[in-house]
Amino acid sequence: MEDTTFYTKTTEYHNQVKELEEQGKYEKAIELLKEEIRFIEGFQLASKNDIEWHNYYDNYRNGVRLLQRSLETNKKLTELDDRYNFRMNEMQEQLTKLKKNMDDIYKGK
Repeated sequence: MEDTTFYTKTTEYHNQVKELEEQGKYEKAIELLKEEIRFIEGFQLASKNDIEWHNYYDNYRNGVRLLQRSLETNKKLTELDDRYNFRMNEMQEQLTKLKKNMDDIYKGK
């Protein structure tokens, strides 16, 4: 971790943790996550007015907002899809009844 930029270090932490998880080395991954948290907290304290920190934080916040909006949109789409499927089932039932009635009329019942 020669580079001292916040983004580079957090990216390296992320990649190392992911690699450890894939290898099943969860305890080492947890230790590395704890180290990353200490780094982030230290960076935050040392750079209260640093533009890089604020940009990272703003991007994080915006990412969270986008994820929440995406989840809300997905929920609404699921509700619409459920209503559509319910309506389609109703229409299918009505068509089935109509076909049966037409068949009965055609057969002379």
